[in-house]
Amino acid sequence: MADTFIKSCVEVDWSLVACPGGMPGAENLRDNAELKNILLNQCSKSKLIGAICASPAVILSSHNILSGRRGTCYPAPKFIGIKFSYLYLKVCEFDFVLQRH
Repeated sequence: MADTFIKSCVEVDWSLVACPGGMPGAENLRDNAELKNILLNQCSKSKLIGAICASPAVILSSHNILSGRRGTCYPAPKFIGIKFSYLYLKVCEFDFVLQRH
């Protein structure tokens, strides 16, 4: 259970924002406008973003955070190669994004 609602987190200056994996949770987070704003704000400041399991493909790719980059995620065929070059690694880090499948 979360300690607070996402909408109350938008104006906070985060050191790291981490997106959990799993479905349909990743899809629900992808569709949340407040989380999208938080993630894009992190990107604009080159601050850390973490994503696990399906989240790199489902959340980060959907908001073009991984566009033109390499990454990893849960190795389901429907996730591989969606707006990013898939790496067959358990952990992948580039710039300010850390991913784990």
